[in-house]
Formats: sequence, C-alpha cells, structure tokens
Amino acid sequence: MGRSLIAGRAIFAAALAAMGILVLVRPDFPPVLVPVPSALPGRAMLAAFSGAWMIAASVAVLPGRTARSGALAIASLLSVGMLLHVRQVFRNPGTPAWAIAFETVVLGAAAFTLAGMLARQSDGLRMAGRWGFGVSLLAFGLFHFLYGTYIESVVPVWIPGHLFWTYGIGCALIAAGIAMLSGIKARLAATMLAIMFGSWVFIVHAPRVAAAPSSADEWSSLFIALACCGASLIMRESTASAAVEPAGETPA
Repeated sequence: MGRSLIAGRAIFAAALAAMGILVLVRPDFPPVLVPVPSALPGRAMLAAFSGAWMIAASVAVLPGRTARSGALAIASLLSVGMLLHVRQVFRNPGTPAWAIAFETVVLGAAAFTLAGMLARQSDGLRMAGRWGFGVSLLAFGLFHFLYGTYIESVVPVWIPGHLFWTYGIGCALIAAGIAMLSGIKARLAATMLAIMFGSWVFIVHAPRVAAAPSSADEWSSLFIALACCGASLIMRESTASAAVEPAGETPA
C-alpha cells in the first residue's frame, strides 16, 4: 500500500470521526455536510445516530478487512447529504448553497474512490469518485471568483495581498480540477491539494477555532479542511495506476 494512501486514510478517517464526535456532543447533524430540515421529527435522535454511524465507519476504514465497508458506509451517509443539498440548492438559487453542497460531494467522492481502490473490478467507483472530486474542485475555484469578498475576509489579516490569494487560489483549484478530470498531471495536482488543504487547517481554521472555541461551524470547517487533505492523498494514490489493490488486504 502506498504511503500516501496510508496517510490519506488515517487523516480522512480521523477528520470524519472528529466530525461524528462533534455531532454527538451538540447533538445535531454534521454542519454543512448533512443539511437536515430543522422541523424533522426525532431530529436529535437521528443526529446522534448519524454521529455514531460516522465514527464507526471512520474507525472501520483503518483495518484492512473492514476498510471497504467503512468507506462505503461513509459514502452512503454523505450521499444522503448530497440529496439534501440538492433540495437546498433548488430552494435557495443564486446563493452559495451550491458551493457548500460540493464540500459534501468532494468528501463523498473520496470515500467512493477509496472503496473502489479496496476492491477488485471496481473501476466504476473510482471513475465516479474522480469525476466527483474534479467537478467539486472546479466549483470551489468558481466560488472564489463569485464570492471573492467573502473569501478575502477569511484570509488571515497578517497575510498580505488578500485579493491575490483569493483569485490565485481560485485559479489553482480550477487548474487542479481540470487535471483530475483530464488525468494530466493529476498526481501532482492531488499532492499540491493535500499540502494546500493541510496548510489551511493551521493557517486559517485553527486560529478561527481558537478565537471561537464554542462555534460548531468553525470546528466543522476545520474538520472538513482536514478531511479534504486526506481525500487529496487518497486521490493521489488513486491516480498512480489504473488498478490499485493494496497488498495484503482482502476486499470486504
């Protein structure tokens, strides 16, 4: 098994398990990832179940024999989130709802890709995951141009050239999306994405969490950035060859 896949699985699982713990502590559905209507009966109980599901699935991703089942369990929960996001987008056209939805898509794509990598004859899952990941990057990049003012406000004050970073990173995300979709320099793009998302955890999100430690949204954003770092490493390994099956692991 490649080192990037080992690291990617560990980081991805740790981030989503932490998200599950956040859900149990609140208790509420994962902020951003699963936008369940507030009026849903039994919402708190269902939220606790989803948090426990996310934790159990994340833990299952780590051992060899349960890894594929864990990845599919994560993908199934995030797929529910994707469907709920479609509802949100149609109810709120012209708002950033569509961009937020792609945070769920990009993590679900990585989970499907991981499941495909851990099974024989699962090129369909890998291809679907790669396309979902690539299209999400294009959406993230477009978001930087459509909502540049907001992105500028997120850049730490001690970093000069906020406008440069806003549009520069937008261009980088679009270029990475094209690389993932075309397969040209896809491994390099995934590597740089992992570095970028990982740096955001410490440069952008950790200070915001420190400033507002009781904010579930800030914790959620940190965990999503960390999960995106792990997802990028998974995609990096996925692009290494047309068929990857980790040595010494038996598909679940």
